[in-house]
Amino acid sequence: MNDLQLHEKTVLIDPAAFPVNVFLGRRTLGLHWHEHYEMIYVTRGEAVFRIGQQRHQAGPGDILFVNGGELHEGSSLTHAEPLEYYAVVYDPALFEQIDDPHYREITVPLREGRWSFPPKVSPGADAYPAVRRYLEGLIEECSMKQTAYEAGVKSLLALLLTVLARHGLLSETGPGRPDERTLKRFMPLFDYIDAHYGCRITVEEAARLVCLSPYHFCKLFKRATGQTFVSFVNERRVNKAEELLRSTDLPVTEIAERVGFGSVNYFDRVFKKVKRCPPSARRK
Repeated sequence: MNDLQLHEKTVLIDPAAFPVNVFLGRRTLGLHWHEHYEMIYVTRGEAVFRIGQQRHQAGPGDILFVNGGELHEGSSLTHAEPLEYYAVVYDPALFEQIDDPHYREITVPLREGRWSFPPKVSPGADAYPAVRRYLEGLIEECSMKQTAYEAGVKSLLALLLTVLARHGLLSETGPGRPDERTLKRFMPLFDYIDAHYGCRITVEEAARLVCLSPYHFCKLFKRATGQTFVSFVNERRVNKAEELLRSTDLPVTEIAERVGFGSVNYFDRVFKKVKRCPPSARRK
């Protein structure tokens, strides 16, 4: 099993290998996307995960699902309890390896993007005990890699999908989900923001980077991320500030300046809005 250190360019699955991989993640899951599907199983700590345009608070036992092509990221909510989770990443090609017409009734709509996974299944949901059991079995199979583990993984995934379908948790994909082309267009901008978050970045500058007018840029950016550009940049800055608060003894005023906030009072307000606690709480 691998530790999870992700960004957009990470190769999650070797094309020549079995199309399932399991990672152990800690603390932060950086903003990224990929064409693969992903299941995130939180085992320790509290976090907020953004999947597509929605945010989901998650704690031990929660299971989150990422559809292919969805932007996603996660960050720890508490300093006292470290975040830990498993990320199961699998390629849609795995569906094609099970040649069964009944199975294809579920997998074809998923592979074609007509159906979507639920964002989260939590303890207390009717489907949860079975979903957790099959997911834990899948993680164990991928971790141990005993003889014929591939067959075990396929069987467990088929059972997991059956449970989701039986409980009505596989839904028709709604409008407004950004396509792969849109996400690829914005990836250089996301990289630019992560490299220049300490500087002033205007909407006009961002629009030029992706060859759009400011008007069309704002519409397309909101559709892709679920946020305005200013809100998105401020959230990136807050995440960077959180890292510095946890890893350094720098004064809050200096951290605010380093991550691009001209006013410590404004930084304090934005930090509280994003993290639901003052910056000082990240040092306790």
